[in-house]
Amino acid sequence: LLNSTFTKADVYHHEEFEFVVVSYSLFNKTANEIAKVFEEVKEPLIVNDNHIFVKLKAGVFKLEMPLYKNIDFNEAVTKLEIASTKAKTTINKDIIVYDQMVEAAYQTANKMQADIISGIQNNEFQMYYQPQYDVNSEKIVGFEALIRWNNPKYSHISPQVFIEKAEQSGSIIQIGNFVIKEVFKAAKEFEKHGIHLSCNVSPAQIVQAGFTSDLLAEYESNNLKPGSVAIEITETFLMENFTTVIEKLKILKNNGFSIHLDDFGTGYSSMLYLKDLPIDTIKVDKEFIRHVEVDKFSRTIVKKIISLAVELELDIICEGVENMAQSNLVKKMGCDVIQGYLIGKAMPYDDAIKLVLSGPKLGKK
Repeated sequence: LLNSTFTKADVYHHEEFEFVVVSYSLFNKTANEIAKVFEEVKEPLIVNDNHIFVKLKAGVFKLEMPLYKNIDFNEAVTKLEIASTKAKTTINKDIIVYDQMVEAAYQTANKMQADIISGIQNNEFQMYYQPQYDVNSEKIVGFEALIRWNNPKYSHISPQVFIEKAEQSGSIIQIGNFVIKEVFKAAKEFEKHGIHLSCNVSPAQIVQAGFTSDLLAEYESNNLKPGSVAIEITETFLMENFTTVIEKLKILKNNGFSIHLDDFGTGYSSMLYLKDLPIDTIKVDKEFIRHVEVDKFSRTIVKKIISLAVELELDIICEGVENMAQSNLVKKMGCDVIQGYLIGKAMPYDDAIKLVLSGPKLGKK
């Protein structure tokens, strides 16, 4: 398809799923040819009666004169790769043309990665804890452990941004090891108050060889009781890696860990797999709770999820509860545990302990 479409070009098979096209046509003509290729692959390929959809992404570097008169081959390839990488990670665009803005974003991302490594070495990362509150006993029963980066340069960004960057670069493994050590150590202290901790596990971490043995070793070294620590797995990741992850979760469950299924309702095919999952708790995503008072769709979804959890004898946590009206509504639906600003934001360990001792004042942020 590429050879027949790009009439004045050389086509190279660069890597397994990557091709490089060196076009000698004017850019407008090349752009039309790119659009034609994208149009051609819109229809699915039919292989053995199976419909296979192909998703294309393209990075483009225009060798303009005299701007790039003295550019060498390696530099040109680097700029093409920058545009290509940007295209792969951009949701709403399939074609990215290299320019100074793309270059600046690339440099910023690279600088963040260097700063993440430096941050790990300089102990800039810290665990915060957001309370989970039982609406019936009116007590805090758990905390979700959330990582924060104490670096003024990145104080304005969501933790999800640097987490994704760390996952792309591989430094998430070091961050994940830090999280496990800090959370398991804190969990021993929270045990004294009958409170468990939960922490998110990165997909890159859980697929690592030795993941379960490392967790079990840390669990045993802190002499934790069964149920003191819960591992949170996102629904989307679980559905995409079911066979790889399921046995690891079963081992953890059999050795005292609780398993939480996070962001339930935002993924797909959950009902097909739910009976086989070794989970204890379903967490309703905050996006459903946000409009539960006024939006019939959100209210129906939340009610159905809670009803399903009750029928399956699973615990349920509603995230993002910000006011008493939302709390009362999900309580009426059958949810016992809520998490959100109504109880408190994520806070440092010392503040979390103080909150447990004093008791939460609902609505105080």
